Amino acid sequence: MRVTSDGARIGILTDSYTRPANTTQYTIGDTISDSATVLAFDLSLNGISQNGTTGIIVQAFLISSAYQSTGLNADLLLFDRTVTVPVDNAACAITDAELLTCVARISFETQVIVLPTTGVNGNCIYVGTQVNEIFECKSDDDVLYGVLVARNAYTPISGEVFTVKLKVIQDA
Repeated sequence: MRVTSDGARIGILTDSYTRPANTTQYTIGDTISDSATVLAFDLSLNGISQNGTTGIIVQAFLISSAYQSTGLNADLLLFDRTVTVPVDNAACAITDAELLTCVARISFETQVIVLPTTGVNGNCIYVGTQVNEIFECKSDDDVLYGVLVARNAYTPISGEVFTVKLKVIQDA
């Protein structure tokens, strides 16, 4: 954690998961997950949060342990309450009540190739667009919950690991 001269706190929140051991292609609107958990970005672990405070997501990255020549386009939906654990490679089934708790959407559309070997021996990073998203923690929680949704046809690598990093500035 870093504290700026005006007292704002800056931190990087990270969570990741390993998707299932298959190569079933995702279609538009499919959830990308491990079918067991939602992404959870705990602001208190970085010393930058108190329940009920606000902040801004200023930068976001999606890191993949694999490189595919047809890159992934995806949205990260962030919620101020936990949502039903999404099933991997099924249509994203966020309920109306859960959608009311959505506080931000970050798009990942262009891959930056780091290790350009196709498949499991490569990797890449996607830089989030539409950042500078303001969020507010609920009065009894200081976690942002995330669901990754495919926005194009994408063929994954078996056991591909996705890591999401959010750079956050929280009000003093």
